[in-house]
Amino acid sequence: MRFCPYCRAEVNDFDSECEYCGAELPLDEEAALIIEKIENLLKNVNFVLNNQNEKASSIKACIDNIEVYLPILQPLSENKPIAKYISELNSLQKQLEIKLEPLEKKEKRTKKIRIIVSSILAELILFILLFLVYFFGKEATGNVILAILGFGGIIIGVGFSGEKFWTGFFSGLIGGIIMYYFVNWLFSSPMGQVILTIVWTSAIISFDIINLRKK
Repeated sequence: MRFCPYCRAEVNDFDSECEYCGAELPLDEEAALIIEKIENLLKNVNFVLNNQNEKASSIKACIDNIEVYLPILQPLSENKPIAKYISELNSLQKQLEIKLEPLEKKEKRTKKIRIIVSSILAELILFILLFLVYFFGKEATGNVILAILGFGGIIIGVGFSGEKFWTGFFSGLIGGIIMYYFVNWLFSSPMGQVILTIVWTSAIISFDIINLRKK
């Protein structure tokens, strides 16, 4: 508690006006900071509520913030400004929860569609690559793979080498060439294609199961 500097009446820490003499009272630093945080929270919550493109994660964050402040404010509920804040926060929390439920369902549905579509595309990419091997031949396809892995290896090697440019250049190039022989075998030989198809498809199925089962 504190005292009015004019009539010396006892006033609440969050009162901005003396209820006895009507004088305006400056808030102490701690109370002013709490009020400022609540005002900012209210602005943020109202922005989220009025934004049609807001994500469920933003709404959850607002609800979590409200649940942090309500227990702090509840013991001060006899104070009129604080009681007003509590009432407003409770009202906004209910509005957020109403908005959250259908949005979560929509986002989960969209996520499932994206996972399924991306899995189908990943499987198509594999069969397209295998078709290119069959259509253009092992040698031509092998040269493309060599170029991609060699260039990629150089970039990765140089990127991780820091100041040792040439060390990273040649180590990346050698690593890319080694990967070339392995990848070329996977795409060019019947056994490699079988193994690649099984591993690739199993990885996609596992990825789908793990992600689709997430709440």
